[in-house]
Amino acid sequence: MNAIEIFQKVKQHLLKQGCRATDYMENCQYRGDDDRQCSIGCLIPDSHYDSIIEGIPLRYLVDEDLNEGDDEYPGYEKLVDILIELDLIDYLPLLVKLQYIHDSLEVEEWEPQLKELEPILSDYEVA
Repeated sequence: MNAIEIFQKVKQHLLKQGCRATDYMENCQYRGDDDRQCSIGCLIPDSHYDSIIEGIPLRYLVDEDLNEGDDEYPGYEKLVDILIELDLIDYLPLLVKLQYIHDSLEVEEWEPQLKELEPILSDYEVA
């Protein structure tokens, strides 16, 4: 997948689902209750998913200040492996933005934020 395909898949998924993927404590999850999936979870097929990645935001993979204690997160390496296997690792900056939209914004804000991101997708394209 390229940046446009990733974006289109996530956009379609989030707007159709219309709610966050969370656990019983309302923490955002890659795979939440009621078969919901976050903006990144929808890109991970069942064959690659492992619940050990839950609780590890993608921003931990790009921000060295956040990932110093990656020993605390046993799924850290698994998450990296999944992204590599799915050829998504090079799109990490885009994926972080898409995860932010799901995890940090109100559902009503998703569509406007996605529309704002769409014109600059070429900035995230990998050569």
